[in-house]
Amino acid sequence: MPPMPDPPLGRPCTLVTAAAGYGKTATVRRLLRGAQTHWYDRADVAYLVGPLLDDPAALAATLRRTVPPEPVRRPIWLVLDDLPRLPADRLGRLLQAAARLPDGLRLVLLTRHPPAPHVIGGWRRRGLLDVRGPGDLALTRDGIMTLLAGRVEWSEPALVDRVAAVTAGWPALVRLLVRSGPAGWPVLDGSGPGRPPAVGSPVAAFLLDEVLPELPAGTRRILRRAVHLDPVHAELLGGAAGRTGPELRRLADIGLLLRDSADDARYRPVPLVAAVLRRHLPLPPGQQPGLHRRAADWYVRHGLPEAALHAYRSAGDPVGTARLLEHSGADLLRTGAAGTVLTVVPGLPVGLRSARLRRLRADARRITGDWAGAVADYRELADPDRPLEPALAWRLCLVHYLRGAPHEALAAFAETTVDGSADHRHAEAALLGWAALAYGATGDAAACAQVAARARAAAPPVEAGPAYGTGPPAGDGPVDRVGAPDGPRRPWCTRSSRWRRASRPSWPATGLR
Repeated sequence: MPPMPDPPLGRPCTLVTAAAGYGKTATVRRLLRGAQTHWYDRADVAYLVGPLLDDPAALAATLRRTVPPEPVRRPIWLVLDDLPRLPADRLGRLLQAAARLPDGLRLVLLTRHPPAPHVIGGWRRRGLLDVRGPGDLALTRDGIMTLLAGRVEWSEPALVDRVAAVTAGWPALVRLLVRSGPAGWPVLDGSGPGRPPAVGSPVAAFLLDEVLPELPAGTRRILRRAVHLDPVHAELLGGAAGRTGPELRRLADIGLLLRDSADDARYRPVPLVAAVLRRHLPLPPGQQPGLHRRAADWYVRHGLPEAALHAYRSAGDPVGTARLLEHSGADLLRTGAAGTVLTVVPGLPVGLRSARLRRLRADARRITGDWAGAVADYRELADPDRPLEPALAWRLCLVHYLRGAPHEALAAFAETTVDGSADHRHAEAALLGWAALAYGATGDAAACAQVAARARAAAPPVEAGPAYGTGPPAGDGPVDRVGAPDGPRRPWCTRSSRWRRASRPSWPATGLR
C-alpha cells in the first residue's frame, strides 16, 4: 500500500473517498500512528452534520471544544469516519467550518460518497483541501505478496499477478479471494477474470450486498452497462454524455472503475467487479449485441483495434471481426495482441478465414514462439507448384533463423525468386536482410556481405509504408525504416554485431558502415 505523500499534515482538511473495503479507516490510522488524534464515531458524525451544520462557525467552535483547552503545540487530527452522503451546499458548509479551525487542527473526512468536482475544486485550488482516493488505498503487488506470505497455495508469482490484475488491489476483494482458497482459482483463469464467483461466494456477497446498495439507482444502471465494455466512454452508454460522464467519474472516484486516460474520458472496469455484475446483474439479452456493436464501431474510429475485436466478438458479429482483422491485423500484432489473434482467427467461420487471416495467425504463432506451428501454417499457404512468394519466404527465413537453423532459412530463400518487382519490394528487402543474417550465421562472410548489399539496395524509402501482407510489419523486419527520408534505408542486418563479425574479412569491399 503506497504511503500518501505528506498526508493530512499540511492542509486544513483531507478528504479520503472510496467504496467499502478499501481500508480508509485502517490507512488513516496507520498514517496517524503516534500523532494526536480525535476520532468521531457514526453517532458523533450524525450530530455534527445535522442541524449544527447550518452554521459553519458554530460547527467549528464545537469541533474546537472536543480537544483539550490548552494551546495546540502539536497538530491534532479530527477524524470524521463514515461521513454520509451530503448535498453540495452542506458539504460546502463543512469545508467552511474546516477553514475556520485554528492552526494546528486538521480535519479528516472519510466517506464512501465522493463529491462532485465543482463542489471541491475551489477548495483544492486554494490549498485548503487534499483529496485521496482508491489509487492511494489499493494494495500494490508487494502488499499483496505480504498479505499472502505463508500461504503455500498462493505462493506462485503468476497467481499473485493475477490477483493484483483482477482485483486492482482493492483490499477487501484481495482478502476475500484469498479466504476462498483454491476454490477462488477459477476466477483467475485465462487473460480475463475467468469464471465469475458464485452467488454465495464471499466476493459476490460483498459486492452485491454491501457495495452496490450504496450507489444511487442511476449510477447502478450505468455501471451495469459499463462492465460489458473495456474501455468505457460516456459516448458508449447512451443518454446524454454530459450526464453520464460525471457518473463515470463518480464510479472511478470510489474505485469501481479505473481511470484509463489522463483527461478522465476513458475508464476500465475492475475485472472481478465486472465478472460478478455480468453474471448476477446481467443486461437483458436483447441489449447486449447492440451495446457491443456500437462500442466496436466507436473503438475502430478511435484507433483501439484490440478493444474493437473483443466488442465485435461479444456482439456475435463474425463479419465485423474478420473485416477488422483484415484491416488492422498488423496493428494488433504490433501492440502485443498476438494471443488474442490466435484465439479469434480459428473461431471464425471457415468461409471468412482468408489467406491473409491465416497468414496473420501464422505471424501470431511466430511472435508467441510457436515456431513449428508458424512454419506449418506458412507452408500450408504456399503453392507447391509455384516459387515461394517473397511475403512467405521472408517469414520462413526469419523463423528458421530465430530457431537457430540458418541452413533451413537459406533453403527457404532458395525457393523464391527476387526480381525487384515493385509489388514485392518490401518483402524482398526483408527476405534479403534475413538471408544475409542466415549466411552470416553459417560463417559465409562473402555471401553475407553480398546479400546484405542487395538488401540495402532493395530497401524502399521510409515514406513508402507497405500495406500489411506485402512486407514486414514495422518492428519485425530487418529493414530499418527510421532515418533520413531521402533515400533507401540501411538494412538492419548490416548493423547487427553478428553480421559484422561474420563479414569482417570483406568489410572494406562492401562499403557498408
